[in-house]
Amino acid sequence: MKKELSLIFTLSLILSIFNVNAQLSGFEMPKGRSSIDIPFEYNNHFITINVYFNGALPLRFIFDTGAEHTILTERTVTDMLAIPYGRKFQVMGADLKTELTAYLVKNIRLNAGEAVARSQNILVLEEDYFHFEEFTGTEIHGILGADLFRRFVVKINYRSQVITLYDSQRFRPPKSKKIQQSAIEVYKNKPYLKTLVHFQQNDSVNCMLLLDTGASLPLLINTDSHPELAVPEGVVRANIGAGLGGSMEGYTGRIPKIQILENQLNGVIANFQDDSLIDYSKETVHRNGILGNGILDRFTIYIHYNKALLYLKPNRKFKRKFLYDKSGITLITAGANNSTFVILSVLPNSPAYRAGCRKGDVVKFVNGIPCSLMTLNAINRKLQSKAGKRVRLKLIRKGKKLKKEFILENLL
Repeated sequence: MKKELSLIFTLSLILSIFNVNAQLSGFEMPKGRSSIDIPFEYNNHFITINVYFNGALPLRFIFDTGAEHTILTERTVTDMLAIPYGRKFQVMGADLKTELTAYLVKNIRLNAGEAVARSQNILVLEEDYFHFEEFTGTEIHGILGADLFRRFVVKINYRSQVITLYDSQRFRPPKSKKIQQSAIEVYKNKPYLKTLVHFQQNDSVNCMLLLDTGASLPLLINTDSHPELAVPEGVVRANIGAGLGGSMEGYTGRIPKIQILENQLNGVIANFQDDSLIDYSKETVHRNGILGNGILDRFTIYIHYNKALLYLKPNRKFKRKFLYDKSGITLITAGANNSTFVILSVLPNSPAYRAGCRKGDVVKFVNGIPCSLMTLNAINRKLQSKAGKRVRLKLIRKGKKLKKEFILENLL
């Protein structure tokens, strides 16, 4: 069972709506500088950045290497600032089922740390189809896509929580014996890396994976994308993410290992989805899945978009075990300041399910600690503790107070 529900997909923009952005756009390098820094926060495996919108309004965006364009999910922002809307579009969501309404907004100024985009065209959704705050535990207003940073070499340092943009013409590869280099494929500003994934101990497949900082999960495999890809033994049926069509069903389990350049990661938590109804060929290279922050945050990463190169350096988190939920509960946040914690789903026959926890229950206390003093990430960590640990919950269900108790178990 996954430790949290992950937002995996953004939009499938099947119209060429950003041709008007062909002129120089995105973040700018100040004169005389060769690099600029953008600090970020790491919330529940999402990279979130504080952004000043049109020089006036402080907002928070997700930094997403898996998104081609910058998106504002809160139309109330542009309404409040009386920003005129341009062309209206009907676009398909990533599930190719949900039709979305969006507007093109031109000449927006975005400030993020030392980075400034003076005249950026962005997409504004008519409604907030994503509800990122439910999964990050903090208010989110949109996505910073590759149209902002594609002209640079992008360094992501998860340990110091800083993104550095380097002038690609003046960039010199880092000199360290621990730095590893690989060619990647960049298509529509999205980076893809070929990796060797071991699904059984002696069974491996070379997979093309999207490097996606907009996904909180470690690894997603689309089993329909390759004849040798299949769901391995020992998995559980689970919600593996949230798309624009709602919760996505699939399987979660452990795989023996994954080889990323010279680095071998063992006992990786992986998610599996049969996406035979989704045709990605119109917008991406033929990919087999996604590498998300659950793996990427074990490295310091450099993405050289112009030369299609990737540099990796393992960090101190590299050898840590992959943790996962041992209760069967998936939580989201709700209410003012995202301070209410609601059970989104409970895995059948899991410890929490057998104890009587159900979808829609509001969690008020965990092991005697008020949830109002905790973050979503902190609660998830308690549900990832060692098997055999006792967990006591106080819940509210339709106004009635309940007490539930269970023992954490290895579900994978």
